[in-house]
Amino acid sequence: MGFVRVRTGLYNPLQPEKVIEVDAIVDMGVVYSVVRRDILEKLGVKPLRRRKFRAFWRIC
Repeated sequence: MGFVRVRTGLYNPLQPEKVIEVDAIVDMGVVYSVVRRDILEKLGVKPLRRRKFRAFWRIC
């Protein structure tokens, strides 16, 4: 597992013609993706529910 930097496009599946390009850090071992709220709002993506997460950083 590791981290990779990528430039990618995000879009709302209900409006696929509107794409916002972002620089992202991808963790190959995660289940959930995290995107800033302001980007999702620009795309018109509405939340389905709210969840809490705790980030753990391990220094080797």
